[in-house]
Order: sequence, then C-alpha cells, then structure tokens
Amino acid sequence: MTLALAASACTNDSKAGGCPALTKPKSGGTDHPNDGGEGTKSVWKAEDSPHRVGTFSLFDAELTIEPCSYVIMDGGGTSITVSRGGKLTAVGTEDQPIAIDAADPSKPWETIETRYITPTGYTEDTQGGYIQMAHVTMSDGGVTYTGSLVPMMRAHGADSSVTNLPPTEHLDLQDVTVQRGSTYGVLLDLGATFSPTSKNLTITDQPTAPMRIGFRNIDAVPTGKYTGNGHDVIEVDPDVTGLIRSATVHPRDVPYLMGLQDDNGHFAVGLDTGAAGTLTIEPGVTMQFRPHNPLEIYKTGTLVARGTAADPIVFTSGEATPAAGDWSGIQFIDVPSAASVIDHAVVEYAGDNYQSLGATCNVSASGGSSSYGAIAFAERPATALVTNTLIAHSLHNGIDRVWTGSPLDFTPTNTFTDNAECKQSYPVPSTGACPDPVPCD
Repeated sequence: MTLALAASACTNDSKAGGCPALTKPKSGGTDHPNDGGEGTKSVWKAEDSPHRVGTFSLFDAELTIEPCSYVIMDGGGTSITVSRGGKLTAVGTEDQPIAIDAADPSKPWETIETRYITPTGYTEDTQGGYIQMAHVTMSDGGVTYTGSLVPMMRAHGADSSVTNLPPTEHLDLQDVTVQRGSTYGVLLDLGATFSPTSKNLTITDQPTAPMRIGFRNIDAVPTGKYTGNGHDVIEVDPDVTGLIRSATVHPRDVPYLMGLQDDNGHFAVGLDTGAAGTLTIEPGVTMQFRPHNPLEIYKTGTLVARGTAADPIVFTSGEATPAAGDWSGIQFIDVPSAASVIDHAVVEYAGDNYQSLGATCNVSASGGSSSYGAIAFAERPATALVTNTLIAHSLHNGIDRVWTGSPLDFTPTNTFTDNAECKQSYPVPSTGACPDPVPCD
C-alpha cells in the first residue's frame, strides 16, 4: 500500500505553533467527544491540535489524521475502535510526525484497535476495520483489568467463531513507535495480522512483552526494535487448528516465546489429513518453549529449519533458569515429508513427560518405556533428516525412534551432550523381540 500525505499537511506557521506533534501544546485545540459518524469521512488537521479524544468509534467511517497532528487521549477507558469498513489513516513523515499521548501519563489511556462489531439490526461485519500509520509515536497507553491485559494497539481476527480462515490484514505500521505502555505494545488475536508493507516498528518500555501474535501469523512480525521491555520476546499463542499455510519465521533479534503461561499448548504444522502447512525457520531464529508445549509436525506438515554454522536455529526452554525437560520437544506425528529438514540447529532442555508418541525398546532403569525425546519420530523417515545439530540436556533420549521397523542412524553428523538417557532410542522390530541388551549409544 502506498503511503500518501494528507492534502493539507502542517506548516511551521500552524496555529498551534510549529509542528504540534513536536511542540505538544496542552491548551486550545479540538475536543472529539463523539464517534466518527457512520459512513462519514473526516480529517483532523494539524492546525487544530491538540485533538482530545474520549471513546471514539469509526464504524464504517474513515478518519485521516494529518502530519504534525498532536492527539491527546483523555485516560481511563479512552480508546479508538475501527470496525466494519472503517479506516484510520495517520500518515506523517520524518520531519512532520504524528504524536498520540496520554493527557496524564499516570492515567494511561486504553487502546487503539480494530474489531469485528455487529450491532443488532446490522449485517455481519466481515471486514473488521483497518489502521494505517507511518511516523507515529504512541505513548502511555494500555491498561490492566481483572484477568485481562489490554495492549496499546490491538487487532482482532475474523475467526472468533469460525476456524481455518486465512489471515486478515488489519495493521499497516511503518516507522511507528509504541512506548511506555502498561501491558503489551501490540496484540494480534486469532487470524489478525500486519500488512506485508509494515516495517521499522519500535516497541519499548512495555512491562509484559513488546508483542503477542498467533502462531499462524508468526511470519508477519515486521522489522524493527523490540528491546527495552519487561521481557524482550515475541509471545506466540498456539492456534486450535494449527498452521495450514506456508509461513517463514524471520530473525527479529529477540526470541519467539512459544506458548502461554500455565497452558499446555500445541504448535501444530499441518493436519492429520487435509490442508497442508509448511513452517520455514530462517537462520538465527531462537524459539523458546514454555512447559508442555511441543512443536508437532503432522501428516500434511513440513518443517524446514535450515540454519548455518554461524547462525544456527535454536529450539530451547522459555524458563528463566533452563533445566532438562522444560518443554516437550519436536515431534513428527506421521511419516515426515521429503522436504522436512533440521540442519545446523540446537535442540535443548526438552524431553519432558507430557506427550509420548509410543513405545520403543526399553533401556530405562525404571523398567518402563521412556519414549520422551528432544526430537521424536512416530514413523520411520526416508532419510536421517536431522543433521549437523546439537541435541543437549534432554530429560530422556536425544532422538526417539518411536516406530516399528528397522533403525535409521542419526548419530554420524549430530552432537549429543548431557542427555539423561540414550543418544537415540531403539525402535521396536517388525518381527521378533527387542535386542538384549538394547543398544543405547
């Protein structure tokens, strides 16, 4: 989408004096106590700054905020909601930015969001609104309610009651700064996502994390800066239906934290049958997993995790003090696709007891099957698709060969360090008994 300046951009002789977004006047200006008005198109001019906002709704309405405009959110429950065919356009420039502040930083405003809203008597909202911003700085928003964290900016997906919908673009953010929040900077629910033109997003000074996004849209995180927060990670929610499209995870200089606190999530790629999904992870990406959260590759799924010696891909614990068995590991639920590969990676602190894919020939001192590996295969792959990879600190095996049939050796190119049991478990033979003793490299 091409960004264009409003027709009457501010000048240095603006009524507010200079560029209001830079001078930040507190007196005068314009109050906006009412909503945008259904079907209307309006412009907030820089010369009419500051623009004071209470609770404002763009329901099938369009609002353009001019370059140099200064917007003051009056605190408490103050918000701007964009729904149906509504659109908020706030496009400044490097020299003529737009600023959105709290009237009182000690009383944060709530949120700027897109939302699917269908009041009584209206047809279903199938658009959910759109927000386009460039060279905008938002400060001192986001609130905490009982059991709910409201971010400074939020987009809701269309599939709160319908599954398997494609991602829906709601936010086009270019050269935008979201700072001094009370929870998250940006939160995208369900299928909501950024436009592909989004870039140079800075989120800082958020006590929870800079961003939270759904697994199916993990590839949409824009370039930018996501440090200086309470927890410098991109939080990723598991989706009920998993990833059933192609997505590429890009390195963004902070880890992706997979899973919610105290929740046993499943990050599924593909399905048992039906729609396919491919997760490609670029070199240098770190994915941290919360407890009991496996990365599952199903029959129609493909995992392409091809790092380099200089920039390996890291799958690790999301705990502050990592320990063996913190998470469940990478699990291939069916015969892996021919395109699946894990190369030049690190898989560590996995192998918990949460989910076993089946039985292997037992070597556990406890006398039971210990089929909980850092990487596990329910069916025999055509090739040893894990190569040049460090597998370390597993609570059980390094690689679990949980199939029935002949072995496939994963040891020649991989390194196994500090795993509690075998480098690789031994699969159950198609005929006859397990060897005695059972090999345990």
